[in-house]
This record gives sequence, C-alpha cells and structure tokens, in this order.
Amino acid sequence: MADAESRQQPARLTDLRQVRAIANPLRIRMLQLFAQGPLTTKQVADRLGEKPSRLYNHARALERAGLVRLVRTAQNRGTTERYLEAVAPGFEVDESLFAMARSGSSARAAAYAMASGLLRDTAARLEAITGAPEPLVGQAAVVVTPREYERLRARVHRWIEDLGRRKPRRGRHEKTAEALLTVALLPPGSATGAVPDSRSPAGRTGKKDSRAGPRSGGRPPR
Repeated sequence: MADAESRQQPARLTDLRQVRAIANPLRIRMLQLFAQGPLTTKQVADRLGEKPSRLYNHARALERAGLVRLVRTAQNRGTTERYLEAVAPGFEVDESLFAMARSGSSARAAAYAMASGLLRDTAARLEAITGAPEPLVGQAAVVVTPREYERLRARVHRWIEDLGRRKPRRGRHEKTAEALLTVALLPPGSATGAVPDSRSPAGRTGKKDSRAGPRSGGRPPR
C-alpha cells in the first residue's frame, strides 16, 4: 500500500547523473510515455514516430539513471520484449544540485545541457511549423527585486504545473493536439545585452510569425 501511494508522488532527482540523463528533449518525451504505464521501447518509438533503433540507447540511459525500471518481459516471435515503466509519474529536480552553480560547477553544466536541449527542440519544432495557427515567440526583461523574483519564480512554476494537469475543453467532434510551451526565467542580473523592441514582430520566417512578448522593463505580474 505504501509503495502504491509513493508511486503517485513525483520523484525528486538528487543526483546530477539523473539530471544529465534527461538533458535531452527526446528522453523527456520518452519518460512522459513511460510514466503512463509499462511500454516497450518499440511501442514508445511508434507513438513518437521514431525508429526503434534510435531509442534503444536512450531507453538504456534512462534505465541506468534509475528513472525507468523493468517491470516484466514477454516472448514474442522468438524475441524477448522488455516492458519499462517510469519509477514515478513525474520528476522534480532538487535545487540543492545547483547550489554551486555560481562557481561554475558541473551543476551549471547540467542545467545548461538541459536548457540548450529544450531550446534546440523548440527551435526545430518551430522550423517545421506550416500553416495556421501561428506560434508565439517573445522575450521581455522584467525589473524585479530579489524578493519579487522569488515570488515570480514560484508563480511561474505553479502555472507550468497547472498547465500540465489541465484537461482540454472540447466539443464532441473536436480533435486535440499537443501545444508546446518552453519557459526560461533567469535570475536578476543574468540578462545582458539589448532587449528586442517588443512592439514589433521579431524573426519572421515564411509563414511563421514570431511575435514578441510583453513590453520589456515592465513590472512583474502579481
């Protein structure tokens, strides 16, 4: 009973090796599917539209990091199918891992690897978009005190969690599709260089319309 209850709680990542293991957008998408229940790597590949051969090494990396586990095997036409499942329905990164980030430790490298991987994935998806509706891409510099930043950070974190839990409101014949949101909130003093004028569109390419976000230099949302 206790194990069943703990299975419903997010797992806290306390090892940098685990953070590095998911510093890859494809592995994050795989982990999301493994969190839904036991699946073979081939089943995950089919759902992601990928070749199974591309995912086997990624699945082994997730297993070595202790993020997924083998729950059963089955024989199918002379081959052994391995069913993997995420060890938790969700994962949270322990902030203590990044306590030494200011000194340029490996924690910063892990955070950078995760951020760069997510941003590369976002850019690749943006490049592949055709037709409507159009994507929204923007940047805003927000003037805050350290206390306001902490409140804003907590609010953005709760907002992302709420979005992940929401259920679509659709009509009987409406189809649903996944929309991707990538958010990066950097601490005060880390934003350097000029901020683009948010009143004009930025980075138009073909049919994609990358509209800038809120006006820069504004007050943080309350």
